[in-house]
Amino acid sequence: LGEHLASWGLTTVTMDLCHSTILDSDPPADAALLLELGDELGVGDVIYAGHSAGGLRSVLAAAQDPDAVAVLGLDLVDGDDLALDAAPSLTVPLRGLAGEASDCNSGANGLAVYAAALDGAVLRVTEADHCDFEDPTDWLCGILCTGTNNSFSDDEIRATVRALSTAYLLWQSSLDPQGEDWWTPGSPVHDAFLASGAVSWP
Repeated sequence: LGEHLASWGLTTVTMDLCHSTILDSDPPADAALLLELGDELGVGDVIYAGHSAGGLRSVLAAAQDPDAVAVLGLDLVDGDDLALDAAPSLTVPLRGLAGEASDCNSGANGLAVYAAALDGAVLRVTEADHCDFEDPTDWLCGILCTGTNNSFSDDEIRATVRALSTAYLLWQSSLDPQGEDWWTPGSPVHDAFLASGAVSWP
């Protein structure tokens, strides 16, 4: 996904989170590392994006970063209501894509985070499981979190996630303001997605 976003002209950095393991889960510590990385790179405006608990960490980082311009959550999973508590203090847009509720996304508990933000919105991707937001996914997620597909294939779902993510990031980075159309009801491209059944507003 990072390589795809970079191909659209976005300066893209991916990182392993130091406190995101079974033995060590500390979202605030990881958020601090995200801030430190941004300072170290000296990139200026930052858009934070993350999958699952990475979405939680992105919200926490953006809430503290004066250089943040936007946040993107990909099937965001909140823990201990940390993102929910931080969301009202976000001064930048928060958008997200969410899958069907399951144990792997804590019953889609991230949806509440978008509702708590001053400028938050989330689209549900039809039949998407937690693995569909990883690009690529891995065998472990495939064993634990794969859902069923009746109307859309995994490839179609991932294409939807990739398209909407790219459009949002291009819009918020000002590289392509037309990316807003993909997220705006009433625009032809957005309404086509809704009409296809690929996405819906929760």
